[in-house]
Amino acid sequence: MGAQQSSSQQDGEAYNSQPRKTCYYELLAVGRDATDDDIKRAYRKRALELHPDRNLKDVENATRRFAEVQTAYEVLSDPQERTWLTSTEDIFSLIRRFNASVLFTDDPSGFFGIVKATFDQLADEEIAAGEYAPGDAPDYPSFGISSDSYEFVVKRFYNVSAD
Repeated sequence: MGAQQSSSQQDGEAYNSQPRKTCYYELLAVGRDATDDDIKRAYRKRALELHPDRNLKDVENATRRFAEVQTAYEVLSDPQERTWLTSTEDIFSLIRRFNASVLFTDDPSGFFGIVKATFDQLADEEIAAGEYAPGDAPDYPSFGISSDSYEFVVKRFYNVSAD
C-alpha cells in the first residue's frame, strides 16, 4: 500500500467523509492504460492551464484545482501508488454510494436501488469467479424492492446470505 493512501487522511472513514470529487485519471484526462509519458504530458498540459499565475481572476479556485492535479500526478506517476489506487477504486466508489441522504426508494440512486444493484453485481461476480459444473452454480436470490413481501423475497435473501 502506498504511503499517501495508508496515511490517516486516506483511510476508509476519512476518505469517505471527504471523497475525491474527480478521479485522478479524469483530472489528467488520461485513460487507465496511460503510459508514464502520457501521464507526464497530460500533467504538464493541465498544470499550465490551471496554474494560479495564469488564472488571476480566481486564484483561490485555481490554487485548489492545481493542487488536485499535482496530487493526481504524484499518485499516477508512482507505480506503487497507482497500483493501490487501481485496486481500491471500486471499493471507495461503492462506499461513497452509502450516506445518510439516500432516500428509501427503488430508484437507482435510492437505498433499495443501490443495495439491489450491489448484491446483483456481487452475485454475478461470484458466479463468474466460481468454477462450477453446469447446473451447480448457486442460486442467489434478489435483494428485492421496497414493496416486496418478507415471506417470499426478503426472508429468502437473508437465509441464503446468512449461509
